[in-house]
Amino acid sequence: MSSSSATDTGKNSESALLSSIGEIMTSVVFTFAPFLVISIQVTASAASAGSPAYLDRVFQFFSSGEMALPIFSVIGSLAAAIALNYRRFPKWALLVPTIVSTLIVLFTGYVLGQTNGFDAPLLTSINRTLVVLYLGLVIMWWVYVFITMRDTDEIPSSDKRVDKLVQDLAAKRAAKNASGPK
Repeated sequence: MSSSSATDTGKNSESALLSSIGEIMTSVVFTFAPFLVISIQVTASAASAGSPAYLDRVFQFFSSGEMALPIFSVIGSLAAAIALNYRRFPKWALLVPTIVSTLIVLFTGYVLGQTNGFDAPLLTSINRTLVVLYLGLVIMWWVYVFITMRDTDEIPSSDKRVDKLVQDLAAKRAAKNASGPK
């Protein structure tokens, strides 16, 4: 490998790293920013000695299992990243997030069933578990997005693949014609 090729690979990895982090962080920020802003307003308007602190207000928005909604969103994004780029990954790398996501969906669905449509508050430990699951899924999503952004040259585009198939067919026909009729 030449030094310029190694440098290009390093630049591609760095660019992919920054792009993938930017993509994931944008999603996370826009998922939670409304709750952060609303909590500022609610905390400011209810500023009394017995009112909850700012972060307590933020967490109140998720006290009845609402964290399940961002979890389902991230699972959908992870599934899309994999489905659109499945040829980049070995089969085991497709199976792992599928199994993990399915188990998380089952658990999260069960938890939501216990809230009667977000009416009943959940135990703090279950809410913390949902947050940990969310963060774990975001990290898994980032890994798959990073890999697909980093390895842009590994899988040819459809046009390049068609061109290669046409060239291979033409070469086979030329070889057959050169050997003469049988």
